[in-house]
Formats: sequence, C-alpha cells, structure tokens
Amino acid sequence: MITDKGVVFIKYEGALVRRGQRIHDFPFEDIKGIRIEKKGLFGNSIAIDSSSLAWGNRTYNYGCSESEAKIFLAMFENQKLLLKTPEEIETAILSLVKPKGEADIMEVSKNQKVRSLVARLHGMDTYKIPDIQAFKAVRDIIVKLIARGDLDGIITEENRYVSNVILARKSVQYQVVLDFASIHAQLENKGIVLQTLECPSCNGNLEYPKDGDVINCQFCGATVHAVDVFKKFKDLL
Repeated sequence: MITDKGVVFIKYEGALVRRGQRIHDFPFEDIKGIRIEKKGLFGNSIAIDSSSLAWGNRTYNYGCSESEAKIFLAMFENQKLLLKTPEEIETAILSLVKPKGEADIMEVSKNQKVRSLVARLHGMDTYKIPDIQAFKAVRDIIVKLIARGDLDGIITEENRYVSNVILARKSVQYQVVLDFASIHAQLENKGIVLQTLECPSCNGNLEYPKDGDVINCQFCGATVHAVDVFKKFKDLL
C-alpha cells in the first residue's frame, strides 16, 4: 500500500481475511532505491533499499508477479511526483510574478507549466481542467504566498497581483478586494495580531471575523468593509 507518507506492506493470511497485519513501513525519506528483481525463471520481487537510524542500510524483497510489480512501481513514482507538485507549483508561480512584481492571475493560470502542475495535483489531464478551477487554485496559492511572506503586495479587484514596490511607484489607486482573512494574514506576517475592530459609527468593539469581506456591527447595525480596514493599515503592509 502506498500512502502520502511512504510505503506500507500488509500481510493477509487466508482468502477471507479482510484485516491484515502491518509488517513493514517505509517512509519516503528512508527509501533509497526501489526496483523489480527476477527470482528464478518465473518469480519476481519488489526490492526496496532502505536506510534508517534504527535498522541501518538494508534491502527488503517482496514476492509478486511481474505485472503487479510494474503497477506498484508506477504508483510509487506517481505518488512521489504528487508530493513534489505543491512546491513545484509555488516555484513556477513565483518565477512568473515575483521578478515583474505584477501579474494578471488569470494569465498566470493559463501558463502551460502552471496549468499542467495544477491539473496533476487534481488528478486530471492538462486539457481537461476547467479554466476557472485552474484560476481559483492559482489565486489561492498567491494568497498563501502573500500570507507566508514569500510575496509582498495585494490582489486587486481585477484579480491582479501587485507588489508593494509597484504600488509605491504607481500613482494609480487600485480598488482592492481583500477579505478579512487575507488582511489578518498579512498583518500577522508583520507581527501584528488583531483581535477586535472598532465600529466607525458607534465605536463599539467587534470581534475580528475569520473570513468574508463585510461585517455588521452588533450594536448599531453599521456595515464594516474589509477594504476599509485594509486602507487603515496599508502603510504597515
């Protein structure tokens, strides 16, 4: 069995037994090599070279048919590929948006490399993934990169990423549509943690919302927009 953490071998005894006994567990970082080995005229085995602090360097063999071994190896390589995909997507997006400091997110999502990586992550062929699904995935990743500090800047109403450097250079005023979660993440990255908001109408203390782009004051009913909160703290961002 192949999981998101490594390879697990389970032993089943008897044809009707449904629950097996886990006999070996190999984390991906301990696997140094995996291959098919021929045993005699007809036998085959999966050979795993493993290195761990507990057991040192060892090779384990598990008997199976040639077809089963090929399927197993294909699944193993595919899982390793999937584990690398999120990091590869982030690297590809950063290479497209960071040097220029500004990018149309829809155009970034249409980049062939980015699109193929997003499709792989969702278990789809590149040509089958809908444009809107690829766009949402890329936008979410850019929000994550901003929150993590790998990118600095904002996402505008027109779904463009704009860095703080570009914002400072341009006289154009961007209409920013950020939700409360995005603003909180950017402030937290600067070491600022907001727990409450002050209603601009009645000065009542409101609990800082976890998501959304508007909140209604529980005291006077006034609407507080996330974009107004952003404008208040934009110099800190």
